[in-house]
Amino acid sequence: MFNKLFTKVSLVFISFFMILNISSVSAEFKAASTKSTSVDFTWEAVDKVFIYKINYWTDSSKDVAYDKNTDFIDSTSYTLFDLTPGTTYYLSLVWYDELWNESYKSNEIIVITPWSDSWKSKTLVLEDANLVWKNKVELSFSNEINDLSAEEREFRIENIKDTNDILEVLESEVSKTNKKNLILTLDKEVVVWTEYKVVVLNIRDVLNQNIEFWVDSEATFVWAEIDETMPDLNAASEEEPVGVDNGELGWVDLNSADVDSNVLTEAEDTDKLPKTWPEQILIFILAFVLSGIIFVYRFRRV
Repeated sequence: MFNKLFTKVSLVFISFFMILNISSVSAEFKAASTKSTSVDFTWEAVDKVFIYKINYWTDSSKDVAYDKNTDFIDSTSYTLFDLTPGTTYYLSLVWYDELWNESYKSNEIIVITPWSDSWKSKTLVLEDANLVWKNKVELSFSNEINDLSAEEREFRIENIKDTNDILEVLESEVSKTNKKNLILTLDKEVVVWTEYKVVVLNIRDVLNQNIEFWVDSEATFVWAEIDETMPDLNAASEEEPVGVDNGELGWVDLNSADVDSNVLTEAEDTDKLPKTWPEQILIFILAFVLSGIIFVYRFRRV
């Protein structure tokens, strides 16, 4: 009886200690500095913890799973970049041990990025559209694009001369080199020398501004823009000659129908070249013998 009671008390004490320990760990995860597009986080080190990771999203994990997470962090501080001004973020820190097992998970904290005058910009405008590959179009905007609004983006891309020829957008991704550019992946390749019109129906910038429909939301592009700079490396070019450099005889086109006659002509020209060994030596010997005979004949007559 005493043993059972002791066991229950021990379990309650251990559970209480673990909850207290986790709560104290969780309470250390906090935002040290909050800016319009970034937040600095700090926390205290914990024994037997190997590495950390921050999960976050614009919705609470109580409603949906976190959509974003950082890479693994090997220090007790981290700066989260590329956030949207004036946006509420829900975050949680996860601790991992040396076996990569989840040891602790903090309580969810809330961070609101402030608005900043430096981020106040002009109206969101589509400035240009360029075909960067046969099924990829790069759109350039006046403001940086909200990277968290991918599901809300809508586009219409159609052949100007044939409105029934519509290109569907399979994926849109903010450029890694320029946050004002957006790469669209199309469901099929565009037609050569055909002009297309792209209309942005719905997209948000980092200020959470939506583009004004039919006002500065259109641009055009054609295949000719990449016709020379982006060749299909998998296709053999019929216009490009294949041949070899034949030294003094020049470049020989192996695809040419006249290759046999060209080679034959070059071979005939070689007959005009000076003779080499043994022909030259034989001629020299004959000339020497003939000179000797003439010399002896003239000497005897004298």
